[in-house]
This record gives sequence, C-alpha cells and structure tokens, in this order.
Amino acid sequence: MRVPPVSLRRPATSTPAWWLLPLAATAATAILGLAALRPWQTPTPPSARATWVVLQQVTMVTLIVLAWLTPRLTGLRHGLAARAAAVGIALQLLTSLWNNQLGGSYERFGTLLDSAIRAALTAGTGVALVILFGSITRRRVRSTGSDQTAIVDAGVISTAVGVLVWESLVVHLGATQWAVATAAIATAVVIAATALFARLLLLSSTRTMPAVRLMGAALLLGMVVVVRFALDGMAGDPTRNHWWELSLLLAFGTMVAAILHPSMRMLVDDGEPETLPSEGTVRAVILCLAVVVPAAVTLIRVTTAVWGASAGDWQTMLSVPPAVAGVVITSGVAWRLATLVREREETHRLLRHRSLHDDLTGLPNRAYLLERLEQRIASVRAQPRDGGAGFGLMFLDLDDFKSINDTYGHHAGDAVLVDVAHRLADTVRTDDFVGRMAGDEFVLLCGRPSDAPSLHQLAERLRAAVEAPMPAEFGVVTPRISVGIVAVDHEAASARDAVNTILRRADAQMYEAKRTARRPPAPTDTLQSSSQEPAGPA
Repeated sequence: MRVPPVSLRRPATSTPAWWLLPLAATAATAILGLAALRPWQTPTPPSARATWVVLQQVTMVTLIVLAWLTPRLTGLRHGLAARAAAVGIALQLLTSLWNNQLGGSYERFGTLLDSAIRAALTAGTGVALVILFGSITRRRVRSTGSDQTAIVDAGVISTAVGVLVWESLVVHLGATQWAVATAAIATAVVIAATALFARLLLLSSTRTMPAVRLMGAALLLGMVVVVRFALDGMAGDPTRNHWWELSLLLAFGTMVAAILHPSMRMLVDDGEPETLPSEGTVRAVILCLAVVVPAAVTLIRVTTAVWGASAGDWQTMLSVPPAVAGVVITSGVAWRLATLVREREETHRLLRHRSLHDDLTGLPNRAYLLERLEQRIASVRAQPRDGGAGFGLMFLDLDDFKSINDTYGHHAGDAVLVDVAHRLADTVRTDDFVGRMAGDEFVLLCGRPSDAPSLHQLAERLRAAVEAPMPAEFGVVTPRISVGIVAVDHEAASARDAVNTILRRADAQMYEAKRTARRPPAPTDTLQSSSQEPAGPA
C-alpha cells in the first residue's frame, strides 16, 4: 500500500561512461603492477620496481588529464573542484618523480633539501584536496543558508579524527623539527578535509548521491595512506611499500571518478534549495563517538606510560584514576545525549504519524492523501505526454451510513468504519494507497496497472470485500458502498487546479454510481483538462 515518494530532481544529462575510465585505469594498473612486482617473490627485483613506478606515473598522468578535462567532458559549469583534483594529483606525481627519479635513488633522503621538498609537495597536495572539498561544500551550503549546528557537528567529528591521526603519528615522532612539521601537515590536511566532507555529508539529500559516496571512499583511502607515509618518513625509512602506493593510486582514481560521475552536476551545478535534516540517531551516535575519542586516547597513553613505569613511579600511576574517570564521564554523557536524541526522534515520528493519519481507522488522512495525490500528479507531468504514466483514483462512500448511527449509536458507526478500513487495506494491491477522506468517505490512489479493466476489477474486489456480512456486538451489518472511478492521464495532470478537479470528478462519479444501483462506472472516463467539459459516465 505504500507508494515511494516521487523525486522531483532533474536527471543528470551527462553520459555516465566517463566516470568509469579512472576506475578502469587504476584497476588495470593494479593488475599489471601485481604481475610485474610478483609480491610472492622476495626480494623485489629493481627492474620490477622500475616497471611499477612507470605504470603508476602513467596512470597519474591519465587521471590528471581526465580531471582537468572534466568540465568539457561532462558539461560541469563549476570546474574548480575538477581543477583542484588535477593539481593535487600533479603534486603527488612530482612527489613520485622526486622519490624515484629526481632524488638520486634516495641518496638525498633525510637531508634538509629532501625534507623541504617532501613537506612542500605534501602541503600542496593537501591544500588542493581541501580546495576540492571546500568548493563543493561551499556550493551546497550556499543553497541551505547558515546552519551552525551542522558546522559545529562537522568540527567535532573532524577534530576527533584529527586526534586519532595525530596520536598515531606522535608515537613515532623523531627528535627532529621536520618530523613534527610532517605530522602537523598531515593532521591539518586530514582535519580540514574531514570537516568539509562531514559538512557536505550532513546535508539532507547528498549522502545518498554516488558522487558523495565515491568521495568518501577516496577520502578514507587517502587518510590511511597519508598516515602510513608520514610514519615511514618520520621513522627514517626510505623504502616505499607497493601496497600503500597502490592504495593512494586507487584513492586518486576514486576521486576522479566522483568528479566525472553524472551526480556531480546535480551536486554543484543543478542543486536545488534544500532543508537540513533534524538530528537523527546515526548523527548522534557519530558525535558521541567523537566526544569519547580524546578521553580514550588519554587513557591509552596513561596506561602505556604506567605499563612501562617503575614500581616507585607514583606520579605516573596517580594519573590513571582521572584518565579512567574522563572516559567514564564522557561515555555516560555521550550515551545520555544519544538517548535524548533517540527519544526526540521517536516523538517527532509519532507526532508526524498522528498528523498524517486518521485517529479512528489508522489510515492516511485527508492531508496525507492530498500530498500523495500531488506527488502522483507531478510524476505524471514529468513523464512524456505519450509515456502512459497515468494513474487511477477511486472515491468510495458508504451508503445509508447515517442509519447505522441512528439505529445503533455512534460507537457502532465507528466500529463499522474501522472494519471497512481494515477490509480496504487488506484488499488493495501492493502499490495502491488508500486513506480516509472524511466521515464515511475513502479515497484510493491506484498504482500500476491503472488501465480500465484493471480498475474495474479492483473496484469489484473492493465491493465484494466491504459488502460481506459484518458481525458486530449489535448484530450483523452488511455495508454498501458506491465507487467513483477516474483515470488520470498526462493532459488531466497538466490542467490548472488539477487536484481539486480530479477530486470533484471522482466525487461526481461516485454519486452517479449511487443513482445507478451502486454499480461503479466503467473506468473509461479519462479526465480532461479543466477548460473542457468532462465526459459523462460510461
């Protein structure tokens, strides 16, 4: 009986073939790289390493070209994100060239010049990625207006992620300023990119977009690789792990695929004004986990210090209780926050349900019916004129219902209405939508199929179900119903004041059925535009 909501977004017009190219290129590089490196054989021959480096750099050049040409390939009017991605990959390509060709086989590794070049290229790549996410987020936030709660939530989440990254780096810090600078740059890039992406993800309709999901996968892969590379650099290890290099290449390929995906146009060019969602349970749980992270990191650090401390180091041991208390307090407050949000969400859901459903029968009420009718009309309007995307509407009314109230009382009439509602709900098809309009009047929005024979058969099944004898405390009642049927096509849905016109015509058909011994008219009456005189009943 439930009908999925109609999406009013404009479909993307760019071809979806382009976004598959970066994924195919990185997949081919991975296969060829595995064949060349043969990781099951150690040590890796220098020729295999050289082959892998060339494959990696050729793929990076391909990704740079695809990213730079994105506005021309997909018609993306806002090309800043694409150009930023191209620049970021180009800087990483320069890093690869320095590490493998220009650096003289690592003979300069660890020198002042080497550290300065690595730090500059890393910072430049990070800035380019931040510009990428920032440009997209700025375009989306512009349509929603200022939202302080989403900004604060994004800051909390990104700060927690930054704490984890920093903690994983400082454990391996060397006693050099370049090691601290590398850790600071990596952490700042992760925090900024995560904050912008979290702000983008907190918008109402973006989280389900393929482009957003691809960017999320690229960001996750990129963070893992950045942390690993930073650890290698701070540990003074000049070697390069092939698997982490492949992960970074896959991150760049996924990022370019996101930019080339047709949904990116909807994200940055064709975005409609949106409404931000209320705080949900998932959002609350994520925030609670973020709140607990600093206390948990402190407890882990203190525990590690106590584990390696001597038996007489009381100062270190005395720091354990406050660290444990911090975790307990933040966990309790976070759990309480999640509980309050869940209770609020449940209350909101119940209030919305009550506002859209009839208290007596539990069926959708008049407001909900009109909302669904408007969605059906909009769906038909969006289809081609000859697309055959019409629908049927039935207006059902109980005959002589007043006599039941007069004879047995209003409580008996309420019992009859509840039983009739249950019979209607059990009889309609899966994609039909039935509700109570008012009093003893019910409306049925018919899904597919909605041709004349199908609507007529459905009306007969509804009649047979409702008019079966109904045992009750006061006796056996046999309700009677009259059904008015209207088939709505593209022309009718496009008419002015279509909702009221359709309802008036269905009501007229229902009264016509009352005058013809309660037999529903054949649904050959297709509603015409309001400027024309509607045809008579069949």
